[in-house]
Amino acid sequence: MTAVEALAGAVVGSLITGGFWVGRYFLTEHREKEQLERMFHTELSHMDIFRDLDEIPMKKFPDPSAFPTIIFESNAGKMGILEQEHRHSLHAFYSYLDITKTMMRQEIESSEENIDTREKIRYNLDSLRERREILLSELEQ
Repeated sequence: MTAVEALAGAVVGSLITGGFWVGRYFLTEHREKEQLERMFHTELSHMDIFRDLDEIPMKKFPDPSAFPTIIFESNAGKMGILEQEHRHSLHAFYSYLDITKTMMRQEIESSEENIDTREKIRYNLDSLRERREILLSELEQ
């Protein structure tokens, strides 16, 4: 075997090994992305309170704890692997939900009932319900 043949063999071997690791990296990232999408879908699906929202009187609202955000909070740093559209939609939804939950907590803690705030909360919840349905559809695809 000549030096050229040995060098060619080493190059081909390196390319095959490198290709294997690149392929494995992308496959692993794809699996992680799908798993993260399923986790978000599950969390959004378990926000059952949105289904019952019409049964709650207009001036009332559910307890903020009825809207779990554990998956979002524990995986916010991993959202970069998601498609840009999903990443932006999820971030917008959870940010809007956080604002609404803060308003709900403040209204609960307030000594006076503020009808304008309660109507704003209700409007936000209705908007979040629509956004949630859209997100669930997007994540199913």
